[in-house]
Amino acid sequence: MKLVADIGATNARFALAENTDLQARVTLATRDFGDGTELVRAGFDALGAPLIDGAGLSAAGPVRGDIVAMTNANLQLDARALARRLECPTLLLNDFEAVAWGLPMVRELRPIGSTSSAAHAESDGGDVRLALGPGSGFGVAACLPTQAGWQAMRSEAGHAALAPSSPLEREILNVLAQQHGEACWETVLCGPGLVRLHGALAQVWGGARALDDPAQIVAAGVSAEDALCHQTMDVFCGLLGGAASALALTFYAQGGVFLAGGILPRFADFLALSGFRRRFEENATYHDWLTCVPTHLVVDDALALRGAAAAIAHKLSFP
Repeated sequence: MKLVADIGATNARFALAENTDLQARVTLATRDFGDGTELVRAGFDALGAPLIDGAGLSAAGPVRGDIVAMTNANLQLDARALARRLECPTLLLNDFEAVAWGLPMVRELRPIGSTSSAAHAESDGGDVRLALGPGSGFGVAACLPTQAGWQAMRSEAGHAALAPSSPLEREILNVLAQQHGEACWETVLCGPGLVRLHGALAQVWGGARALDDPAQIVAAGVSAEDALCHQTMDVFCGLLGGAASALALTFYAQGGVFLAGGILPRFADFLALSGFRRRFEENATYHDWLTCVPTHLVVDDALALRGAAAAIAHKLSFP
């Protein structure tokens, strides 16, 4: 039995896993804890503190050695301290690294945009798959086929420089650069980024009143009751398509792009009808190839937990 976790800035999800089958699950509020070890121990205790032989813990932040300092929460996880506290080998993963580990066993997907009838003509099912998406930050990781089976590769590509492709996006970038310095994809493609994007658009259009709650922006944008919120959502989806396209080319992700994170399922219908897919395919040189790369929305809320279980099982098998 393994302890697995998916720790975000808002919620921390814990489960017990036998192989990659989840046996029990519990969710705690991340902000209720000021210490990462105590948070993990509280999740473990809530599951009954059973005998375990390994732990795979994913968190929203970069992994540096044995430490994960969460990007948008004041928490740090220390693998050595956790291993002592849990009395078992403990593996720390970036949250999207765990999602990437889980892609070979993803259970619920929604296609976003149509793909060419030749979508899998060149694929044998063993091509690189790419996971990305907005949450408290903007996560990116790849799932790679190897002789030892599927393996995940984490990245911090969300911090690459934002690439505008229209006059409006360039105006937005200028506003963001004045306020935040150099803008990256994560500056706009996450929950806090949605607020930044909305505020920048308000400034572009002459100081219109801007909202500071991502949920309000989404609700008013999806319903089209507020024109500025609606445009914010439209630009957000376009930028997401541009980021997904650039990263699909970077990783040569012929096996597909999988959109994950906690935000996108809240406006799945809007995303499907938005300019996301058009922007994804918008490339003068690789348009034909991109039309054959499928894009999916992940609606499997346990994917990162199963991915963490797969990662710790692989680590124990191949030290």
